[in-house]
Amino acid sequence: MQKAIKKFPDFSNTTKEILKDYKESLDKSLELNADSVKSYYDACNSIISSLQKEEENENLLFEEKKYFFDQMIEVSKMMGEKDSENKKIIAGCVTLGVVAVTGVVAILGSALGGNTTIHADESDLLDE
Repeated sequence: MQKAIKKFPDFSNTTKEILKDYKESLDKSLELNADSVKSYYDACNSIISSLQKEEENENLLFEEKKYFFDQMIEVSKMMGEKDSENKKIIAGCVTLGVVAVTGVVAILGSALGGNTTIHADESDLLDE
């Protein structure tokens, strides 16, 4: 037990370094993702703006105006799908990070000889 206590600062520092490195990696990934998503949204907004200008032409028939309007709705739907996809990617990155960090902490804790056994509360045993 004494050896494990002496190793704790190393364990703590190693864990902090892993968390710091993961956070930096996640921040870079999220920044690149944000740039990519912004570029996509900018392109979609440009398309919608162009379609809107065409749709505002007073010489168009109703069917032609409806076509441009339908196209704007379609691009808007694509933007919504991209937003949902982006949120799933971010959630996946965060989940993967939590699992990885938890695993590393558990492995390092085991290497220190820590007791990683999970015990039930006495109140849980009384419920059975």
